[in-house]
Amino acid sequence: MTTKRDPETQPTYSIGVVSRLTGINPETLRVWERRYQMAVPARSGARKSRFYSQQDVDRLALVKALVDAGHPVSSLARLSANELRSRIEASSARTLPVAKRRAALCRVVVLGDALPTRLVAQKAELSGIEIVGVFRAASEFEKKAKALAPEVLLLEYSTLQPETLAHVSRHVAATGARHAVVIFGFGAKATVKQFERAGVLCLQAPSNASEIERACVVARGLAADVADETQVRSGAIPPRRFTGDQLARIAARVPAVKCECPHHLVSLINSLVAFELYSSECENLNPEDRQIHALLHATTASGRALLESALAKLIEFEGFTAE
Repeated sequence: MTTKRDPETQPTYSIGVVSRLTGINPETLRVWERRYQMAVPARSGARKSRFYSQQDVDRLALVKALVDAGHPVSSLARLSANELRSRIEASSARTLPVAKRRAALCRVVVLGDALPTRLVAQKAELSGIEIVGVFRAASEFEKKAKALAPEVLLLEYSTLQPETLAHVSRHVAATGARHAVVIFGFGAKATVKQFERAGVLCLQAPSNASEIERACVVARGLAADVADETQVRSGAIPPRRFTGDQLARIAARVPAVKCECPHHLVSLINSLVAFELYSSECENLNPEDRQIHALLHATTASGRALLESALAKLIEFEGFTAE
């Protein structure tokens, strides 16, 4: 269903920002647009880049929640935002008792200057997250935050500097949180990209309550899928998500679906698995080059893990499994 755009609504969100706010992969957004006209973003610039309105983002977030709950995306395409909300409410009331709904909330700890006060004032608007602690001093945060068992850290910085990433990583490790969301005032584009490559979601202030809530929920889901730069440096090898037989079965399903992306991803993963084995053998056979081959092995494994996560989401979207 094509979203009816309010003439006063300005399309301000790029596809990358929409992906981070909703948890929907950019390629999935393009597929939904092409197959179901789920949203019709405005186009701008020489490259005709997509730009989405707040109405688009809100509706896509509702669709994502229902798809995650098991609803086929094709059954949602023509529903209005109100109809999507009604379906979510009906589904939640039917399947989740109050205790479980509370347990499903994302546990967030906030560290910052102005942000804690603002979020506490907007608490009624934050239905998808539970703020379990707020801190203004880093020293107090480091002593008490871990005991609150946060899933996501919401960290406020007036400026983003390259060295800030080390502070974020240390906070995540010290508290046992799954991930972090950073709200910042000013920062160079290159620095923001550095944070995003490390898997840290960044929102520039001022950000409203719904944007912050979505980012926290997305961060909780991304934590298990995003490759950690420190993991690569340490040489940690993520385990394989699919066996060779499972990959072969996925590739065999391609003729039955319209999209050939699963086949291409399987091919890429198999290539990386082969190079992973090769680099590990080189590491063992050439002691003098052990360090560089260990880096190649870990980096290849991390790339493979990212593609496996993408493949898992893709086959879920296409409606079949690896079994």
